[in-house]
Amino acid sequence: FVGNEHERTELMLRRLEAGAVVVYVSEAGLPVWSDPGRLLVEAALSAGHVVDVVPGPTAATLALCVSGFEAEGARFIGFVPRSGPPRNEALD
Repeated sequence: FVGNEHERTELMLRRLEAGAVVVYVSEAGLPVWSDPGRLLVEAALSAGHVVDVVPGPTAATLALCVSGFEAEGARFIGFVPRSGPPRNEALD
């Protein structure tokens, strides 16, 4: 279904409850990350439904998508040094 996620959340939940498989496809980013699909993911998870995501280029984006957490401002900057001043600098 196409439309505003606020208007479609209840329809999605009714269809999921009836046993339907609902697919959300977006050209606006990944669900929960720069995408209005966060509301759909949150609603589905809150209602006890399983959310699957087609993997993107990194596991971090996949994990963030299925978490239901807000992701505005989320960043993946790579791996920081394990200890010492270089680690502190990277985290600062």
